[in-house]
Amino acid sequence: MQRLQNACVRFVFASIPTREHVTPYHLALGWLSVKRRRQYLLVLLALNLLRSGEPSPLRNLFKLSSDRQVRHSSRRQAPLLSYKTPRTSSIHNSFFITASRIINSLPFRINLTNTSIDYRALLYNHLYCLDKADWINRCHFENIAPIPPPLVNELVLWP
Repeated sequence: MQRLQNACVRFVFASIPTREHVTPYHLALGWLSVKRRRQYLLVLLALNLLRSGEPSPLRNLFKLSSDRQVRHSSRRQAPLLSYKTPRTSSIHNSFFITASRIINSLPFRINLTNTSIDYRALLYNHLYCLDKADWINRCHFENIAPIPPPLVNELVLWP
């Protein structure tokens, strides 16, 4: 999927050299990486599942922290979803564990009872900022320019 997305970026920006990194152009378009897009869709699916309660077999896998007593610090917000530490990698990578881990790591609190709040834009911006931070860290370690010269004149990389 990532290769296909890179090919699409190269199609949009016809002037990208063959050996050039595609990531800054990808960020200039405002697109999430395939990994972050998968996380985005996973969280949206989990939130819709938690709000609607259907299908109930999947909904029953999620345990809200308010359902059980959890010790937490006043400085740190309590996790929204609780889960047991997975013992196998297949359980660690399962839908409900992955969704719970991502939802609990979000910098904003999700209110499941208020259905008027739409978290799509907040979630997208958060994941986009993570993609930007990953790219900047990679540029720092590999000693490359975060914004290539052809892109400086065409688009603004970060709003």
